[in-house]
Amino acid sequence: MNNLLMVGFIPDINIKIGGYSTIHHTPFKETEGGMSPKEYELLCKKIVNNTSIVLLNLDKKSLTFDESFILIEAYTKSIPIVGVGEKIRNYLLYVVISNKFDFLNDAITHIKNNY
Repeated sequence: MNNLLMVGFIPDINIKIGGYSTIHHTPFKETEGGMSPKEYELLCKKIVNNTSIVLLNLDKKSLTFDESFILIEAYTKSIPIVGVGEKIRNYLLYVVISNKFDFLNDAITHIKNNY
C-alpha cells in the first residue's frame, strides 16, 4: 500500500489521491500520549519506512525537531519529498526537497501524474 505522509499541515487538510493513504504527522509533545522520546523516534522511523512520498508545507515558519528528523530519514531512504509553499526558508530543505510547488493542487497533480 502507498502512503502519503503530510508534514507541517493542519490535520483539517485531507487530500485524496487514488492509491494513496494519507498520514498526518503531529509534532511530538512529551506531556501527551505517554510516549518517551525514544519510542516516538522508533514510531517516526516506522512511519517513514512505510511511506511512499512526503508532502511538506513550506509556508510553516519553522520546522520542529521531529519534522526535521522525518525529512532526513525520508531523504536517506530516497523517498521523494514534495514541498508546497511560496519560498524555502531553511537550507536543509534545499538539499532534501525533490520538487517544489506554490500551490497544493499543483503538487497533487504532480503526484498523480508521476508517482
